[in-house]
Amino acid sequence: MCTVADHPHPILTNAPLQTVVCELRFPAPFLVTEDLRAIRSALKDYPLSDTQQGIGIELNPESGVRQQPMIQRHLFSTLDESHQVSIGPGSLALEARSGYEGFKRFLERWLQIVGVVQSAIELTIQTRLGLRYVNQLLVEDASAGLAALSNRVNAALLSPFGSDGFPYHVTTSFEEMRLRDESLNGTLRHGLQLAAPVQAPGAPPTEGSVTRGFYALDIDFYDDQRKTFAIDDQKEQLKAFNHSIWNIFRWAVTDEEYARMEPRERDETS
Repeated sequence: MCTVADHPHPILTNAPLQTVVCELRFPAPFLVTEDLRAIRSALKDYPLSDTQQGIGIELNPESGVRQQPMIQRHLFSTLDESHQVSIGPGSLALEARSGYEGFKRFLERWLQIVGVVQSAIELTIQTRLGLRYVNQLLVEDASAGLAALSNRVNAALLSPFGSDGFPYHVTTSFEEMRLRDESLNGTLRHGLQLAAPVQAPGAPPTEGSVTRGFYALDIDFYDDQRKTFAIDDQKEQLKAFNHSIWNIFRWAVTDEEYARMEPRERDETS
């Protein structure tokens, strides 16, 4: 079992990675048509465009849930829709949905996008910068609950399953932990979720079904301090976020599970 320390970042042939998202927040500018035209023209690698309407929700400990005005987001995607850029009131995000090319290439994409948006709306202040990796470990038969993960996931994340004096069968789980060290803040969300039962061909409705599931490992590191926008500082922060996220991921899975992902050394170009 690995400890949380510096681990090399190989390529995982059978990676459980589902989504990678980088998001920047800033004081909301007023986007005029000319700004959007300039952004669309410059984002040549993201030719598919769309507009998305949504309702904003604010959670306040004193007043509870309060609905915010309608939010409009402008979306730009690659032809294969593997990567999507989202621009909304006070936010910019890049999402890798599939075909993740490694952090180096993802960072290159991000810096190019930020440069385009900065030129159009003159970014000077940032209020949040975050990097998030969402992984899902497939559990072919989750009928045993967390016990099905006993040789796949670090036992520290499965507690209280397996603890002395805890006799219960844990069928599903979800936990959110806020993390902090000397310079970084993060969030770790993890747990076992079930999918609809898979029925064996020809079997009666209540017999021969297999309950499948997945174990989510969702890691997010961020800086939510209001500061002057500086692209070089942002680049170094994202490298630090990525490094911490990888270390936690590697600590979270057992050596056996890691081996099943078929890691191989990364060359200097990936």
